[in-house]
Amino acid sequence: MYKYIIYKVVHKLKKSKFLYGFMTLQFMVGFFILNIFLTISITSENDYTRMLKNGLDKEYGIIINLKNKDIFSPEKFNLLKWGKDKPTPNEYTNIPFDLEDISHIEEITGGSVKAEVKIFINYLSNETESKRYTLYYRNNVENISMSIKFTDISTKIKSKYALNPRDFPYIYDTLTQTLVSDITGYKMKVNINNMDDVEAILPLEWYLPVFHYKDINNMKLTISFQNIDNNQFSDLNQKMQDVKEYLTGKHEDYEYSIDNAFFDYMRQVNTLKENSIIFNLIAIIFFSIILIGLIGLFLLFMERRKKELAIGISLGARKIHLMCEVYLEILMIALSGYFLGVVISSVLLLKGFSYATVVVQFNYIISQILIIIPFAISFLAVLPTVYMIKKLEPMEILRNL
Repeated sequence: MYKYIIYKVVHKLKKSKFLYGFMTLQFMVGFFILNIFLTISITSENDYTRMLKNGLDKEYGIIINLKNKDIFSPEKFNLLKWGKDKPTPNEYTNIPFDLEDISHIEEITGGSVKAEVKIFINYLSNETESKRYTLYYRNNVENISMSIKFTDISTKIKSKYALNPRDFPYIYDTLTQTLVSDITGYKMKVNINNMDDVEAILPLEWYLPVFHYKDINNMKLTISFQNIDNNQFSDLNQKMQDVKEYLTGKHEDYEYSIDNAFFDYMRQVNTLKENSIIFNLIAIIFFSIILIGLIGLFLLFMERRKKELAIGISLGARKIHLMCEVYLEILMIALSGYFLGVVISSVLLLKGFSYATVVVQFNYIISQILIIIPFAISFLAVLPTVYMIKKLEPMEILRNL
């Protein structure tokens, strides 16, 4: 019996394929919009939760810029030529912050300061292939940490293939696993780890004697206030202004600006959330219109099929089977639109794209949740038709023909 119902539904869909195809297209557009913008909404909400969990709402950054940009003019500075020169200890002493500054900032703010300098080391593994490795200098580092991959190339950095050997003025002793500075003679044991990234982490004090202006854009000061209560946040802006004034007064050649990644994110994402809400509402309204259209369409169909229905019931067909037939007819249209809309939007999401600093990527959970909608819409759309079939009196209809 059920196979016969499916056969009848498929036959009806084929018979009115253009009309049902248009309805399927409507569902496809609705699911496309809903999948995209629900993914954006949930991704931004997850990013917000993650930032709160990591305490980024209680972290402020100090962005450093050099006032005199002429230092980097081609006439005054050639990076490759400079890199080949023999390094000189403390060649540049006008650094934007030192260990004393870090201690003073912690005193005036009551927060903890994380200082980091990131150096990119470009190395030609052969005459055609170039690779980039990362060297970090950080405060409060007690032991040097290097990945296995970094130790593999550390002895080759001073070869002819190194683009700038001054970026790593150290000698790594593989036997004793010790790193020695060419410039200062600093020596420290190295902890080898299995990190996938090719990187090394050294104490900040090792960087100060080899400081150069070229690294300004990769220097970062982060002040964390994880132990401060929410009611003390009003004082933080003033504390950060005090930090800015202190650094500007001591290091006149630099500009310092205050940054908070969390609040910058929120400013940009607020617009994104508003847009997502609007588009999600559009999708809901779109589905509501489709629902109303389906109800009206199938009521019209049932009105035209009254004779067919009456004859079928007179010959022994059960009303429940007729109801299932109509429900299945609507469901197949809705599911077709769902699969088309979700598949097309998922192809876009699999590639990923950035929207207001949020990296949006495919979320299979949302696709699974959306599968509920075709069944729900089909159920709501079929209710008036079910009521009509339930009230159907075959003898009365046939008598009026």
